[in-house]
Amino acid sequence: MKNSEIISLKKNFLALRKLGPNYLNNDLKNYFHVEFISVASKLEGTMLEKSDVEKLVKNFPKKPASPAKRGEPKSNNPFLIQAYGQKAALEEIEKFANSKKIISINLLPYLHQLIFGSTMPSAGRLRDHHVSLQNRNFMVPMPFMITSVLKEFDSWLKDQQEKIDPGNVDEIIGFFAEAFYKTVETHPFSDGNGRTARIFCNAILRKYNLPLVIIPKTSLNSQMSESLLYANQRDLRPIKTFFSALLFSSIEMVVAYHNKKNNWKDLLPNPITAASNKGYYPITKAS
Repeated sequence: MKNSEIISLKKNFLALRKLGPNYLNNDLKNYFHVEFISVASKLEGTMLEKSDVEKLVKNFPKKPASPAKRGEPKSNNPFLIQAYGQKAALEEIEKFANSKKIISINLLPYLHQLIFGSTMPSAGRLRDHHVSLQNRNFMVPMPFMITSVLKEFDSWLKDQQEKIDPGNVDEIIGFFAEAFYKTVETHPFSDGNGRTARIFCNAILRKYNLPLVIIPKTSLNSQMSESLLYANQRDLRPIKTFFSALLFSSIEMVVAYHNKKNNWKDLLPNPITAASNKGYYPITKAS
């Protein structure tokens, strides 16, 4: 990372703080939510139209149509219901913004239930069978181990929140990155782990009044995939560096919005090429 880039990122972080605690107004929040849900839908292959997501977010908490039955229009589909669930989950983590509320592991199954409660019978319940993940050099916990793993995770979450300096963005990013990896590594649910993990870990950013980051799907982003391989060897520096790039792109967008720059919407990274234009890689440059 070049010195000029470090200085620029620090300036943007300071500029965000100067905007005050209520910088994320309803319009900006909903824009983040539309982008977040649209990207998640594309990454999972659900092919929802962005206009459908915009309408859903605008009309929230009004619910969309029920899941499709044979002969009903395509717009009445379970993926739209899941998108509504993601919006509900994103609103839930907003409760942590500027709050002294402690993020506990109980939030994880609650968010899973919010997202998938209407479309997945096992929503909110820990998996009861073993799974093997493609392209991962680690074994996820066996079902009988998940409860104890999550208990340790919960203790770690609370310990980190006691230690973190709310004004130290480097510490916050480190907390966020490690929490994401722990969630992915545990793989607590039968399905929907990625979408749940992305929202769960963004609760950490919102707790410290930082904007959301839109996390790409591992299989579609080589930088994300490579950083997780390093994390498997307990080297979290690359994934921390990667998430730093995503976070500061979000900060840049927020600052540009408040400075009334016409291109503010262009500053969120593409979910496939995320961070590649920021000079944060190759991965050996992680620090």
